[in-house]
Amino acid sequence: MVAHSFGCLATVSAAVDGRAIAGALLVAPADPDRFGVGASLPAVRLPFPTTLVASTNDPWLKFVKAGALAARWGSRFNGLRDAGHINAESGHGEWPSGFGLLVDLAERAAAEGTLRRTPTDSFAR
Repeated sequence: MVAHSFGCLATVSAAVDGRAIAGALLVAPADPDRFGVGASLPAVRLPFPTTLVASTNDPWLKFVKAGALAARWGSRFNGLRDAGHINAESGHGEWPSGFGLLVDLAERAAAEGTLRRTPTDSFAR
């Protein structure tokens, strides 16, 4: 699963509800406390591999809090310098390094057994 902003919170919430998720790339999460959902999100490692990507100047979530959420959920943390909210408005178009993060996540999910892989699957372009 790939999620952005509030979608990251919805993805993590789905994990609490027992939804089958192989892995999640959480890009520029919104601050859960800003929406009053912080207490309803898990305070433990998620049961699937995750990567959380955050920017040092994201107006929707302070960088330090993003790191704390990544640690709380057992996410691999990827910090970007001055990338804004990591969307089109902050100057992002195609994002090849984001695709690389997704490939890495898929490989981790396959290794952990949360993603089933067939011999013909390829996660690289």
